[in-house]
Amino acid sequence: MRPIPIVEITETTPSGRFVDAAGSPAGHPVVEGVLARLRPWLPWVHVAMSVVFLAVLVGPVYLPESSEQATFLDDGRVLANYLLWGGVVSAGVFLGGGYRQKLVRLSVPDGGRLGAG
Repeated sequence: MRPIPIVEITETTPSGRFVDAAGSPAGHPVVEGVLARLRPWLPWVHVAMSVVFLAVLVGPVYLPESSEQATFLDDGRVLANYLLWGGVVSAGVFLGGGYRQKLVRLSVPDGGRLGAG
């Protein structure tokens, strides 16, 4: 077995993706400065979001059954349903236009022209 050679790599200038040549944050220095100061809090943000997700996922199991007229403003189960599925539906509505057009073309015999032929 041959040993892996160790080569020391030194950068003479910082990479330009996140910092400029002087080493300061590039782009929006004020925003990046604030985010850099908040970096120690990032694990706690993840913990808080995990707790909120679990509460939205498990909490409605212990709530009473929803009525048929219930809305997300007055019922916790319906609110949890909107919170969990709202992002999926919104992404499908706002980002799925091309997919929807392909589905129409596949499902309509005349290739999606809907009688224009």
